[in-house]
Amino acid sequence: MTNILWLAPKLNMYKLNLLSVFSQHGDISLRVLVGEIGSDVRNKLANEKIKYTLVDVPKRRFGVSMRVRREIKRVLKSDHFDWIMLPAEKKNFPLLYYLKLVLGNQGPMLFSYNHENFKSDVLWRALDKYLSRKFYSSLDKVIFYTEEAMSSAVH
Repeated sequence: MTNILWLAPKLNMYKLNLLSVFSQHGDISLRVLVGEIGSDVRNKLANEKIKYTLVDVPKRRFGVSMRVRREIKRVLKSDHFDWIMLPAEKKNFPLLYYLKLVLGNQGPMLFSYNHENFKSDVLWRALDKYLSRKFYSSLDKVIFYTEEAMSSAVH
């Protein structure tokens, strides 16, 4: 059984649908640490078999929140995880470095599921590309939404 801790600053319908697919896979166990829950998701959550922990933190503060860090530490002490999914976003750099510090070379591996680069105005594309590669190089695995995104990110 593969145990995954999925960090979700905001749980919206497309993420919930993806998590549902993962949870239906017999050898994957999911625990989701959620900051905000989208209004369209609340009703559907009652029917899901995924274990959720809600930390009442706005999406934009999720990566820097002490409450989120404490909850991650508590969850990591209570369960064994093979993987931690951290969204690759600029605002999650502090959380990435916190996880690297807490986990060291032991424990769960870090991965992300995302676009090829961070998104900003046209003016900041070169910086976004650099920061994206910096973030990805700190992870154990990166899963891209599309094969084209993967090819573009690798080159």
